Amino acid sequence: MAQDAYVFGYGSLIERASRTRTNPDAVGAWPARVTGYRRGWFHQFTKSENVGSSCTYLGAVEAAGATINGVLYLRGGFRENQTAGNRLHSQAGAPG
Repeated sequence: MAQDAYVFGYGSLIERASRTRTNPDAVGAWPARVTGYRRGWFHQFTKSENVGSSCTYLGAVEAAGATINGVLYLRGGFRENQTAGNRLHSQAGAPG
């Protein structure tokens, strides 16, 4: 029997309009908090001598005592997986 899966969204995914661009069914969301991690802006380095980094993105790393505020929402099916994957690839500068 399949269980429901939830996404912990933080950053722009806290906002309903941003969340529903990726998953139109993610209208409902519940406040949530994750401890032991901190969010931050990170960058991806390239191997080019002319460019130090190719993009920045929001991520999370382990950090004792830290807390991230966000929301939980029900994960959609294939469409959300594909859309979210494309969104992450475009943010990370990887081919979609």
